[in-house]
Amino acid sequence: MKLRILVSALAIAGLLACDQPAVDAAASAPKPAAPAGEVVLAAAKPKPPAPKSRKEKPLPAFSGRTLTGEKLAVSSLIGKRLLIFFFNPEVKQAPLVTEAVTNVAKLRGEHNFAIIGVAAGSDTRTTQQFVEGQGIDFPVIDDTQAAISRRLGLRVPIAMLGVDAEGFVSFGLGQFPTEGPDTTKS
Repeated sequence: MKLRILVSALAIAGLLACDQPAVDAAASAPKPAAPAGEVVLAAAKPKPPAPKSRKEKPLPAFSGRTLTGEKLAVSSLIGKRLLIFFFNPEVKQAPLVTEAVTNVAKLRGEHNFAIIGVAAGSDTRTTQQFVEGQGIDFPVIDDTQAAISRRLGLRVPIAMLGVDAEGFVSFGLGQFPTEGPDTTKS
């Protein structure tokens, strides 16, 4: 119970703290499509505004196929605050943390943010069953090989990143490199 409340509070506080003016998402040039299963990393915007602090890093753009088979590029969500939930459905704590995240997801319309999941390190069937069983109603990228998590330097099976409307990482819950996600890999 305490973990659920803590995760919900931290996620909401992080998203509300990064309440920045929205940028025009249509102004961003579309990225070329990557073949299925390929992870594409680049700066979320070609020329992002200057960071507001030394710790602020642009979110590396990545894309993948959702469990429904649709292509989802994180760069298409710039212009809205974004919560990215990384999880492995086979981890013991996954149901509890996922419940808290799905409760936070219910607030996305009221607080103008988007949420996506990245299911890492589990087979598609197991992930699909988990998503359906947990009642997840936001898009989930099927990252069976955990390529996105590895490329971002994520070292734990459950984590969250908050991204402001300009595409900068505003908070992270989990174990990421101390200098932030690597935005130089392509």
